[in-house]
Amino acid sequence: MWALLATTALAFTPGVHRALAERAVALEQAEEPGIDARRFVAAVTAEDWDLPRKWTRWHHYYNPDFPVHSLWRRPSEARVAWLAERLSGDDVWAMAGLLAHHLQDMASPPHVVPVAHGLGDDFESYDFRSLVAEATGDPVVILPPPDAQRAAAQETLAALAEPMACADGPVPWSEVWIAGDGWGRHGPERFGHIPGCEAATAAFAQARIEDALSWTRAIIRYAGSTRS
Repeated sequence: MWALLATTALAFTPGVHRALAERAVALEQAEEPGIDARRFVAAVTAEDWDLPRKWTRWHHYYNPDFPVHSLWRRPSEARVAWLAERLSGDDVWAMAGLLAHHLQDMASPPHVVPVAHGLGDDFESYDFRSLVAEATGDPVVILPPPDAQRAAAQETLAALAEPMACADGPVPWSEVWIAGDGWGRHGPERFGHIPGCEAATAAFAQARIEDALSWTRAIIRYAGSTRS
């Protein structure tokens, strides 16, 4: 029950969200020269700071295989659908930035297992920002935002199905996050603190950043297509 009452949902920190948005804009400006970079980047980070909406109306957990319920907050797929309906006109880049935030969250295992989490989940405090500058995040197929959210979440779940290749043999990700039929829970190990799994952790972290950047670039292209 405590999971249903949790009020924190950080995924990547606001700084990581912003870095991903800025990197995506830099990579996409040749493809989409009409992007309003200022509004897009500001909206990506703004989704974290509207706390009344985050805590009393919407939250950021999502699993593509079953609904994630809480007592008073609607699931993030409802937020994505609402934003997608407004992805046009003068607000297109602001709406695209808000959507990009949720697509980036889908690269975060705590959000799609899902587990109620916050700063106690060491995935949150990993040094992702140092990885963003080197990421390319080649855009995947361009999909409507609700379909993109589902596909992005499924990519993360598929990555979690593959055990870490550690020095002493494979270690399943269930050591860190344990999925359930609904809310999951944290395992006995902490992300980034399993001896012998340092290289596997670093590779996994880089892959999560690449996915987050890829879907951010994709939503920029999708938003651009609504203006043509």
